[in-house]
Amino acid sequence: MDKFFSWETKRGEPVRVGDWVVTPQSQVLAVQLPFGGFVWHRPVSVVVEGYGEPEAASGRDPQIIPIPDVTRQALWAILGLSLLVNLLFSGRRRS
Repeated sequence: MDKFFSWETKRGEPVRVGDWVVTPQSQVLAVQLPFGGFVWHRPVSVVVEGYGEPEAASGRDPQIIPIPDVTRQALWAILGLSLLVNLLFSGRRRS
């Protein structure tokens, strides 16, 4: 077993849409155990190349469009709110 744990950014297969080339990027968490393991992909961005007119786009850098993870943001908000409520109620019991 080479690696027990790996966390890396991977690029997907590029897709051509008109004059544009769109490539998805994701973060990959892989855990390997002696009896199995799991892999979790999380989309993070889309790389857009060749946007706009083809003549003008040839000298441009690729545009990176982030993909917000709304579910993760909601889970962190719920966790923070539950900790805050827990602190408020535990403070009331002591006084």
